[in-house]
Formats: sequence, C-alpha cells, structure tokens
Amino acid sequence: MYEVDKSIAEGKELDFYLSFADREDIRVLEPMCGNGRMLIPFMQRGINIEGFDISEDMLKVCREKGNALNLIPQVFFHKIEEFEQLLKSNGFQHIQLHEVKDGYGEGTSFHVFECS
Repeated sequence: MYEVDKSIAEGKELDFYLSFADREDIRVLEPMCGNGRMLIPFMQRGINIEGFDISEDMLKVCREKGNALNLIPQVFFHKIEEFEQLLKSNGFQHIQLHEVKDGYGEGTSFHVFECS
C-alpha cells in the first residue's frame, strides 16, 4: 500500500530535502529509506546517497525501482538503533544535529544530520 501512494517524492517535499544537499561533495545517508521515495530522486540528480532500513521488502522495492532507471541504489538492512555505529563505520566523524521546520507551516520539524 505504501508504494501505491508514496512511490516517489516530488514537488515542495522533495525540494525541501534537496535544499540540504547543496554541495557537490556532499554524502547523504538516509535512515529508514524504505522504498526509495527520496533516495531515488536524489540519485537521479547525481547526489551521492546511501540508505538503510529494517524492512527487506521495502529495500527490495527500492532496488527494483533503481534498476528500472539504470541506477544501483546502495541500500542496506540496518536497525535505527545501530545508526551512530553505522555512521562511524562509513567514515563519518563529526555529526551535527539540526532541527528544521518543514516549510509547510504546520509546525512539524525534522532532524537533519550533517556529517563530515
């Protein structure tokens, strides 16, 4: 069901997240990447992105969507509880957490990790 109504991010929602990938050398790690609704559009724009999720089924959908577009999503099975360890094992040393408003005026905020 999730794939039916949330297949690929677009419009303002996608633009909001893309605004954080504003450097050519940026590396993006998407926790809970699921079916690739954000990951795939990032890849299509040439952004170096990897993702992880706890659902093998969702990761399979992500890989299939990427393959259909001649992309090879770098996605892995990991638990969110292992997030900090995963960051450090991928060479990220400095992790900053930013809380940002969603831009939709509903007061929702998101946590964005900036890593180097």
